[in-house]
Amino acid sequence: TLLLFPSENAVEVSELDLSQYRQLVVLDCSWNCWRGMMMREPVLSQYRAVKIKQQRSSFWRPLPKRRRADTKMEPLCTIEAIYHFYRELIHEKNGKYEGEVDNLMYIFATQFSKLRKLAPDQRGGRLRAHWGE
Repeated sequence: TLLLFPSENAVEVSELDLSQYRQLVVLDCSWNCWRGMMMREPVLSQYRAVKIKQQRSSFWRPLPKRRRADTKMEPLCTIEAIYHFYRELIHEKNGKYEGEVDNLMYIFATQFSKLRKLAPDQRGGRLRAHWGE
């Protein structure tokens, strides 16, 4: 089992013997919550940590003016992290990527767009691009 998480001991997809792994665990939480999740679920620390190459978020919040001290990564939403992991995995296995998992982002982008158009925020405007603020 792999844990998609950019810890200090995480390896990149290209460094893995992919035949040894059948499952991927992804934490669906913010950077503020991951330590608590790791403490509540100690089994997570037993999994091999894997990280993706640094990516720029297409949909989530922009990089804050002041980066968090514990990371140099730009925050990605969970589906973006999963998408980029599988892109790297497929490229590593096949030597190329031909859009095999692009539908993941299409579905997310479609839903994101609909929510922004339909869901007013508390001030009577549209849903803000920076969720959770």
